Amino acid sequence: MTADYEIKPEQVSEVSDIFDESLFHAILNKKTNLNYTYNDETLKYIYTNFFEYKNKNTKEPYGLMYSFNENGYRSDTFKSGTEMLVTGCSFTFGSGIPEEFRWGNILADKIGLSHSNLAIPGSSVTKQVRDIFAYFKDFGHPKYIVAMFPVFNRMEIIANQKYFIPGAWERHIKKIESLRDSLNLKDLYRQTSNINMIPRNQKFLTQPLIAEDVIPSEIPQFYSSLHVQMLQQYCELAGIKFIWSTWHGHQNKVLEEVNKEYPNTFRNMFNSNPDNWSFNPKNNEFDYRENNILINCHEEYKDVSGDMFHMARDTEFGIRWAHWGTHRHLHVAEDFEKYLRSHT
Repeated sequence: MTADYEIKPEQVSEVSDIFDESLFHAILNKKTNLNYTYNDETLKYIYTNFFEYKNKNTKEPYGLMYSFNENGYRSDTFKSGTEMLVTGCSFTFGSGIPEEFRWGNILADKIGLSHSNLAIPGSSVTKQVRDIFAYFKDFGHPKYIVAMFPVFNRMEIIANQKYFIPGAWERHIKKIESLRDSLNLKDLYRQTSNINMIPRNQKFLTQPLIAEDVIPSEIPQFYSSLHVQMLQQYCELAGIKFIWSTWHGHQNKVLEEVNKEYPNTFRNMFNSNPDNWSFNPKNNEFDYRENNILINCHEEYKDVSGDMFHMARDTEFGIRWAHWGTHRHLHVAEDFEKYLRSHT
């Protein structure tokens, strides 16, 4: 890859100063300098585990009521002694469906455990693991952690509006500007990029650089795997039962191949059969198939969940991008229940 402009030595120094020296001195000296306005939130924002979505208002998208607890999560109030911790991204959050139809809620009801939900839409594996450890600090250990991880290509980056941004920048620019203003940060943003999930095939690189153009997918895969292994080892030492899977078909194959080549790398991981689910454009529904045979199951839930049985209501980017409905949540809950009962 080549740049379409000539980089002069002084420009290299200037960019290096902005990324390294200015931020470094701003944090150490706790004062405003040429490039960064330091306040006490800056260090927390970059380095620490903390709950980032406090005081989020109740929302009503898609005709649904979204309620959030004191920490800003779509969950009951966090408290010590909660038996099960549920985490994941938008699927586990329950985008487009009521809370009672989420797989975490269904699972908790089936096995009779109190639970909290840490899922955040669009979050990466590393973000989810970091939130789990933040939860430990404030509320102690649960007995169980159940996770439905996203694709491991998601990666948090420290973005700079002039030099380095995620590919989804334009979609989230209003959200980013609001966050920047609330933290009084001049150039700093933490965003999640889907590395190599937004192919661009750029012939030339220009500033701001797009994270997806310059970071190979092996990087987020590596760090996501390390975070899962770190949580895995911690839970084994702390006596927490950690059980997990992924909703992503290709990611599931990669993880299974790793375990085949290096046994027990990922423990207490099970296959939730993500390839059994496919979008049917003829009826705008997600079909469930086993051995390529359409399976019509859980029919008794159709009346209860109505139009949300096959597909959730979050259709703002088009119906093809809506999430799975109650049907897949039921299957995931049953898969976790089966694994829990057979391994405890």
